Amino acid sequence: MSRMTHLLLLAAIIGSLQMPAHAAGETSPDYENVYDDDDASRSPGNLAKSTAAPIVPYFDQKTAVVYVQPNATSVKLDCPVKNYDAIHHAILWYRDKQLVVNGNQSIINIYSLDNQFVLNVPLANATGHNFECYVMPANVSRQITIKLGLPPTSPPPSSAPNLSWPTAVNCIILSALSLVYRSATARF
Repeated sequence: MSRMTHLLLLAAIIGSLQMPAHAAGETSPDYENVYDDDDASRSPGNLAKSTAAPIVPYFDQKTAVVYVQPNATSVKLDCPVKNYDAIHHAILWYRDKQLVVNGNQSIINIYSLDNQFVLNVPLANATGHNFECYVMPANVSRQITIKLGLPPTSPPPSSAPNLSWPTAVNCIILSALSLVYRSATARF
C-alpha cells in the first residue's frame, strides 16, 4: 500500500478509538430507523460482503522471438495475455523502453493496432529493436525480439536407438554371465 493509504488507515483507526461509547441499551437518534428488520442484506451484521478476487493477467511465455522474411514489409506482434479484463487492464506497447501505443491509441503514427492488440510494425522500424507488451496496472510484460530469416529448424525427436537382434541377444547373455559370476564369487 502507498504511504497515503497507510496514513488514512491509521487516522481511521485512531478516530474510531476516540468516538464516545454508548451505554448499554442506549442508541443514537441518528441511528434509529435506519435499518428495517426485514431487510437482512442492509443490516449492520452484513457490512462485510465478499468481493471477487481481482483478475491477475499473465503470459505463458514472457519472452518471444519473431522471425520475419527479409522481403516482408511489416511484422505483426501479438500480446497473448491470459486473464485480460478490458475494464480493469490496459495494454501498452513499448519499443526500446519508449511508449509507442497507449491502450488503443498509437503515440507514433507508423504503428497500428488491431482489436486484438496485435501491433503492426513496419519492417524497417522493427529489426534491431526490442518490443514489450505491458499489461497495466498489473505491470506484467512480454518481451519480443525480431529477427530476419527463417526460424531455426530443430532436429526430429530422437527415437530409441536402433538395437539389432544380435546386439540385444549379446547384451542379455553378458548380463546373465555377470550375474552368475557375482553369485559364484559371493559364495567364497
